[in-house]
Amino acid sequence: MRGKSIFSRTFLFISCLIVFGISGLAQTPPGSGKMAGYPEPRYPQPPEINSVEDLLPAARIIAFRDKGLNMRPGYEVKGGEKILFVVTDYTDPWVVEAFKRVFEEKGASVDVFIQASPFKDIWTTGDSMERRIHRDRYQAAFSTGTGSTLAGRGRVSIEDFARSQGYDLVVGRTFQTGLEGAQSDYGIRMMWPTRYTLASAGESYPRELIELIERKGWEMVRQARRVHITDPEGTDLSWSWTDEHWQVVEGVHPTYPVHIGGITHKFGPGESENPIIPGHLMAYPIGIIFDDADAAGVIAGTTDHQGPFPYIKIKIENNQIASMEGGGEYGELWREFLDKTQQIHYISQPRPGNNYVTEVSICTNPKIVRPHDVFATRAGRSAWVLDRMRSGVIHIGIGLNSRREWATERGYPTDHYHVHLYFATVTIETRDGRTLTMIDKGRLTALDDPEVRQLAAKYGDPDEMLREDWIPGIPGINMEGDYMRDYAGDPRAFYERDYQRVYGDLIQEAVEQYGP
Repeated sequence: MRGKSIFSRTFLFISCLIVFGISGLAQTPPGSGKMAGYPEPRYPQPPEINSVEDLLPAARIIAFRDKGLNMRPGYEVKGGEKILFVVTDYTDPWVVEAFKRVFEEKGASVDVFIQASPFKDIWTTGDSMERRIHRDRYQAAFSTGTGSTLAGRGRVSIEDFARSQGYDLVVGRTFQTGLEGAQSDYGIRMMWPTRYTLASAGESYPRELIELIERKGWEMVRQARRVHITDPEGTDLSWSWTDEHWQVVEGVHPTYPVHIGGITHKFGPGESENPIIPGHLMAYPIGIIFDDADAAGVIAGTTDHQGPFPYIKIKIENNQIASMEGGGEYGELWREFLDKTQQIHYISQPRPGNNYVTEVSICTNPKIVRPHDVFATRAGRSAWVLDRMRSGVIHIGIGLNSRREWATERGYPTDHYHVHLYFATVTIETRDGRTLTMIDKGRLTALDDPEVRQLAAKYGDPDEMLREDWIPGIPGINMEGDYMRDYAGDPRAFYERDYQRVYGDLIQEAVEQYGP
């Protein structure tokens, strides 16, 4: 991690305030004091885990459920497979042991490949962005590892090795191992680097219930003519769904390719009635960009998949980035990426540049929790990305994140950068002129659907089953304080203090359990 001194942090904060003040950005975000109607912060206690045995029930759920569920991947182990289990050197050893035991219960043979991370610090958003923008500088460092059958082999391509040795499945394509692609039938990512993430209530949440929640949310999107998002951090964005978009989803468009990229997208005859990606309610027509794509407005926020960054504000015109301000190091590197790609005409895009809005994803599980040790351990730090999975949280994606083979053959960079929204309100103007509210101040309204509540009662108190376990606290929104002064100039510093206040002893315990 490129450490920051107190001086540089202070300078960054003051600079952020000056820039926002000059440009008028300070008029958009919240001011001081709590805003009316937003939910109070919730900081749940992590589950009590006394041994590896406490992790086995969750590991069994994941090991045997279907592949291709994206936000809740399964390994679909039938029994007798030869499995290569790839983990980073900071993965909680109890998690590794739990999955290994469960695989072996089904008669699978398991070799563990411990991938040595060259980064011994806690990742920051800027660090991660640096490695993505300058991928060629870092890719080789991800290709080494040690582990049972691989020890002493030196540098090795995991994929090539696994196929050459006859493995039936590679488990462990994590977000941060350097392996390309999210997942496939052959390699499935491992999203639980700590014992607390594996044992969380989100993993045991009833499948039929979450699928009904998704169905109810998608029924709203399926009626959309226009979608409008507002958020107290400053986002105000709207766009259209057209008949052409649905033709692509159905696989009947005369010219646009059906395969948009990503292995869990469901495009083809009869598929428009199904959520395109499980766990992602696609409020925007993902990756489908026509000449008349009309997303316009502002995207603003302070976090992405890797963590927090100083306040960023992005102006969108004709579905492309028109300007970007702020963001600290994250913003600087993103602007560098935009400069590098501004003259490249990517496949399936009407104009040059890798700066199109391509995703507005709404997640659906009310029991997802941001890890309490997210700033204290490398394993916890890598699990920040899970917080986007909580119901009602939105991640807006900009940039091409598919067609990787096409881009790689030509030496073009492809990547996809995000801004997260925690308290958004999403309204849908239907084709017959009605207005539906899909999210209300961060609450996914499908959770309050009568059919959803009826099904939730099958598993317990519906109020508790459908209650979000975790809600972040942000000064000026749902906490006392000034948004810019106390939070947005350096949100990481705020979160570190806040989590230490709430979880101090438990954070230290996590460090002692599986290392900083």
